[in-house]
Amino acid sequence: ALGAQVIATSSSDAKCQRVHELGAWQTINYNTTPHWGRAAKELAAPSGGVHHVVEVGGAHTLSESLDALRSTGQVSMVGILSGKKATLELYRIIQGRVRLKGIIVGNRDDFEALNAFISEHKIRPIVHEVFNLEQANEAFEALDQGKRFGKICIKVTRSPTSKL
Repeated sequence: ALGAQVIATSSSDAKCQRVHELGAWQTINYNTTPHWGRAAKELAAPSGGVHHVVEVGGAHTLSESLDALRSTGQVSMVGILSGKKATLELYRIIQGRVRLKGIIVGNRDDFEALNAFISEHKIRPIVHEVFNLEQANEAFEALDQGKRFGKICIKVTRSPTSKL
């Protein structure tokens, strides 16, 4: 939306191809390229490495995210899918003058600002499948399978007697 050159990682070549078709500058399959952080840094070599990593993996991927960064780069952690206890050499953060920033769900103002940005820039999220609330177990099963491309959504409708 703002002209970033995105290097996306995914678990399969097919997903990498789809992300590329959606506009990613480069893609890396982390199953076939286990040291994807170094590979990303090489792709971004003209600028010294990646400026900003959005980290969703957590404990088992944080080191790779740090490997991808340029000096003064930033890792924004929004997930801990692979674990919440990481061991890393702190000098990498200090020596590289990098920032490690935690991100969590914001308040209503943040949510409204996000939605305004999405509308203004005509961003369309990729939705794999939408389930009704009664199908929540099926939705979680689909999420666990990991074969999806995009978000799994659960539709919650307001009952006629709801006071919300």
